[in-house]
Amino acid sequence: MARIVTIISPDVSGAHTRLAAEALKAMAQRGGHQLALETHCPSLPWTEISAEDIASADLVILAGECSQAAERFKNKKVVRSPASTLILDT
Repeated sequence: MARIVTIISPDVSGAHTRLAAEALKAMAQRGGHQLALETHCPSLPWTEISAEDIASADLVILAGECSQAAERFKNKKVVRSPASTLILDT
C-alpha cells in the first residue's frame, strides 16, 4: 500500500479536474492505496492536503497547472501529468 498525495488543477476545464479526481480515487481504491487529494478549481470545493499527509507520502502527483505547488514536496518522488492524461490512463 502506498500513500499518495495529489494536487489537481484545471489544465483544460473544471470538468477535467473533477474527472481526474474521480479517476484517481478509483485507482487508489483498486490498488489498496491511501489517497489525499487537493483540488484547485473554482467549480469544485477547495480541499487542502495536510502537513501530515505530505510528510507520510510515498508519491506525489501534480496534475494540471499546479507548478507553484512543487515547493511543498521537497525530497518526495513527484510525478507531473496533465489532468486529461489521468482520466485516460486510470
